[in-house]
Amino acid sequence: MAFGMKQWIAVTLVGLGLVAAWRLPPESPEPMGETVRTAEQIRFDQLSTEFRIASESLFRLGWADSLAREVVADHDLVTVLLPGSDEPALEAQRSRLEARIEQTLTARPGARQMAFGLVFQPHDHRREDGAVNATERTETYVGHLNGVSYCMQVRVAATDYVTQAFARRVAGTDTERPTSDDLGPCRYYVSYGVAGARIQAWLEAGAVTFGIEAGDQPESELPGWYGGRRAPLGFSSVSRGPEGRIVDRCRAGLVSACSQYFEGAHHLVTSVQREVARRTPAVAVETTSGFRNAFRDQQYILSDLEAEFGPDAFQRFWTSERDVGEAFEAAFGVDCGTWLVSWIDRTMGVDPPGPGLSRSASSGAMLTFGVLLGFAYWRRRERTVAS
Repeated sequence: MAFGMKQWIAVTLVGLGLVAAWRLPPESPEPMGETVRTAEQIRFDQLSTEFRIASESLFRLGWADSLAREVVADHDLVTVLLPGSDEPALEAQRSRLEARIEQTLTARPGARQMAFGLVFQPHDHRREDGAVNATERTETYVGHLNGVSYCMQVRVAATDYVTQAFARRVAGTDTERPTSDDLGPCRYYVSYGVAGARIQAWLEAGAVTFGIEAGDQPESELPGWYGGRRAPLGFSSVSRGPEGRIVDRCRAGLVSACSQYFEGAHHLVTSVQREVARRTPAVAVETTSGFRNAFRDQQYILSDLEAEFGPDAFQRFWTSERDVGEAFEAAFGVDCGTWLVSWIDRTMGVDPPGPGLSRSASSGAMLTFGVLLGFAYWRRRERTVAS
């Protein structure tokens, strides 16, 4: 029996039904089988972690001590440190970078609360203490030395490429964050002073990631694919673990999950990074493997808060001695979960809960329907002419 248009449409609908039954609703992946580890293996892993934390804390304490002494001894509010900068060409560029940072700070609200230092640091300085990680990164240090409060951005580069990293920063082509300015999280310390104890603990636990960038993110940095669980044919992934599920529920617009995400930002860094930040003046210990994105533009969250509510409200939040959630609501007049949902909706769009296709799939679906209907019409017409 020859297929007519009705048969083709029926086959298409049945196929779509089979695809829907196959892909929707999404199911959590099966848990991977865990092998039973011996007591020796467990203890060895614990000792390895303790050794890594101790070694990374030790050399950062040394960095903080030696570098901060130079920053506060300079008696300037802005200091740029670069090995070998006594060469005339490097000295001129160093002064140029200091002037640019001074201009950025002048545009910030409030009076200067801290000295600021931008340090270009060889990765193996204090190698004997364990400083051997050549990963390109920028770390944030905050402290008080000789009666002077300071905040430093330490731009770490491989020993042979420190000057190149400095040149890229001067030219504005450095790809290591922060890319929007040279201040990073120090912009808030310099403007508002030391954070409240509980806010500081929150920052050290990972929330400092929210304050890396400032201003409007360039369009070229916005990856269109990032920020949604749904692919053209359905869900591209379902997160594992409780932290991943919190992120998924927050991206779906659930206020309670967004409150959990914002207040418990510890999942933004690794446990080792978090412990090193707790033990040392280093607030942000960023590495490629530990830098985690849950949302597009999440590095701009504190900047967006400051811009939306103003410097006075932001200072009340920054210096509050309350828990993060209470401090947020008291300073901004809205709970952090509700505000974060609105922020997600503005920046990347809320991903509605439940099974369904991505927004981008609608045009593809209509195109597919058109192609199938055209093919069915063509086959029907061909058979009619032949008969």
